[in-house]
Amino acid sequence: MATFPSIEPSFSAMKQEAPKQRVVAMGDGYEQRVTFGLQQNPMSFDLKFTNITDVEAQTIQAFLNSRAKDNSSFDFTPPKEGFTKTGTFGKSGQVVTVTIASKHGLAIGDVITCTFTGGNPANGAYTVVSDTSDEIFTLKAATGTADVGAGTAISITKSGQGKYVCESWSTDIDLPTRNSISATFRQVFEP
Repeated sequence: MATFPSIEPSFSAMKQEAPKQRVVAMGDGYEQRVTFGLQQNPMSFDLKFTNITDVEAQTIQAFLNSRAKDNSSFDFTPPKEGFTKTGTFGKSGQVVTVTIASKHGLAIGDVITCTFTGGNPANGAYTVVSDTSDEIFTLKAATGTADVGAGTAISITKSGQGKYVCESWSTDIDLPTRNSISATFRQVFEP
């Protein structure tokens, strides 16, 4: 799997989300919404790489041309999608309740990497199973691990990295040695 070169896009970038839902409207004004598919909310980013050198522009163009030729996706971390935060947790049975004092910014189904103080439960990847408030969410731990009292330290990391494709891009040659590239990266879900 190819990884997009380490050239940061410029601000501002536009993020678009389009949840996959079916809506059934009843004759009396009521409606029912059903989400479908395994990945219900793919993202798309309109990105600009402004005031970049000829070498940076050639690197991006060559990378995107290679992906177009081999018809493959690439790994990319969009701007402001990844973060690391610290907080506290408690564990009762299989339920790990995490509190992050400054809003956690996670959604149900997000996969995060957790580092627990004391290593109980085991450090590693966990999926957010419920979102009870802006500051509290829960995870599911493995069975057979001891309970932990609330207030124990935790560090969480959301990488934000995903698989993307870019179906078109354009290059503006602004100055003899400066360029701007505009591209849309669309999230895809592959094994």
